[in-house]
Amino acid sequence: MMGYLYLILAILGTSFGQIMLKKHSMQEKKISLYLLISLVLFISVPFFIYLSLLYINFIIVFLSDAISIIAIVILSSVLLNETIDKNKAYGIIFILMGMIIIQRKLI
Repeated sequence: MMGYLYLILAILGTSFGQIMLKKHSMQEKKISLYLLISLVLFISVPFFIYLSLLYINFIIVFLSDAISIIAIVILSSVLLNETIDKNKAYGIIFILMGMIIIQRKLI
């Protein structure tokens, strides 16, 4: 159970770190709160991945990295008002299909 909590924290850290970095890039400041938050999140992610690997099979942990890409697209749509166009939707579908195929072959 703890391994999945660490894994969720790693996925959320990656996703929100990307969103904060994008919000920073929308500003003209060289250093902003968004940049500092994204740095803290990006530094914490490997730590959470390591902790999750202590409890969970590595295949599940590394396949879940693709979930963060999907989460980034969805969070940018919700928080940054970006649109999910056809290419992004296809990308999400291909990521999910790839995860299913890899999981079935490796597990």
